Amino acid sequence: MIHPFEEGAPNGDKYVAATFLEDGKNLNVDIEVHKGLTSGEMFIVMLHRDSNENKVFDFVFVDEINVMDRAVFEGTTMIGHAIAAPYQTRQPRLARSQTMETHASLKRDAASSVCESGG
Repeated sequence: MIHPFEEGAPNGDKYVAATFLEDGKNLNVDIEVHKGLTSGEMFIVMLHRDSNENKVFDFVFVDEINVMDRAVFEGTTMIGHAIAAPYQTRQPRLARSQTMETHASLKRDAASSVCESGG
């Protein structure tokens, strides 16, 4: 899941890209962004739990700040990384250099966590 930054902060009410990751280590993940990008533009790449296991990000708000596929937490820390759009001349893909490891235990923890960041 990739959320855009707006006015200097991540906007969890919007997303510009999403892809499904299997449990375990995921290397060299390409995520196609569905908007034009400006080189250096900031985004937050984060994990969300696939609550209904349909391998699709369900961006349906279930309360004021949480969507159906809730953000993943390790303890009280949300799993996410701020990154800048790469400097390229063709349609960029984000998160290629990011390595994220997902665990079933993190997914279980996320189901009972409340996403304080709104995304």
